[in-house]
Amino acid sequence: MAVYRSHPSEYDPPMLVLYRRLFALVKTAPSESTLIREVVDGLQDFFDVERVSLSKLNKQGIAEVQYCRQGKEGSLPIGSLFDTSCVPRFQENMWAGRIVVTEDIREFEGQQGFNELMKRGANPSRVDIPFSISDSYLYFLSLTKKQPGPWGHSILDSVKEVGELVSFLMAELKTRNNLIRSQTVFRQFSENVKLVFWLSDPEKNSILYVSPAYEEIWGRPLEELYMRPRSFIDAIHPEDRERVSAAVARQVHGGYEEVYRVVRPGGDIRWVKDRGFIVRDEA
Repeated sequence: MAVYRSHPSEYDPPMLVLYRRLFALVKTAPSESTLIREVVDGLQDFFDVERVSLSKLNKQGIAEVQYCRQGKEGSLPIGSLFDTSCVPRFQENMWAGRIVVTEDIREFEGQQGFNELMKRGANPSRVDIPFSISDSYLYFLSLTKKQPGPWGHSILDSVKEVGELVSFLMAELKTRNNLIRSQTVFRQFSENVKLVFWLSDPEKNSILYVSPAYEEIWGRPLEELYMRPRSFIDAIHPEDRERVSAAVARQVHGGYEEVYRVVRPGGDIRWVKDRGFIVRDEA
């Protein structure tokens, strides 16, 4: 993702620091709440505003606060709900991906939800920036200040960029966490069943992964197979070895399925049914 601005020289160093911090954070695959916290705290440090919060909006117009720095005057409790219907066309604009600038929220006095919003310490002037829009909900960043009035274009541009960046990072984070979860499930499965799984290149010149059950069936250490990938063939019964070697060679063009005997170091024999197939990448 490229972050573009009309005048790159106008980037403020703290904003660049925030960008770098967020990119570095995602590489560690943190929780979504940790990423949200870093975004809000970073913006709170960067902008001279009363409050920064990040909320989640549903189709009914109810927003739930995901994070607002606690201890800050006017902070909102995490998980608190508020009705956005007092701001005309708020939901319509949010779902259309448009920034909503409210110079003085008090002009909506009398609208549904206004009194409840004010009870929660709403500041008169606010700007709300939507991002990560899905079918059922969206996220939005909110900046508020005590004094009513307009918001400068530099703030609006910067926060919009952050919203786009966070949208990208949240998608990247979800992908990374799903991958880690899949790898964990695969590892737990392969380590707890009495089957041997291995991943290798088609020629069996490199072993990428082999499950612990290999040691129990072959009677040989995993390290030996990683160091000498074709050593598993050495343990095959002499009467079966040539046939299996030929089948393994054919895997380059497809798959194989063979039944053969493995002779363990102590001389006892294990019967093995071995099935190999190719997993192709997008190329």
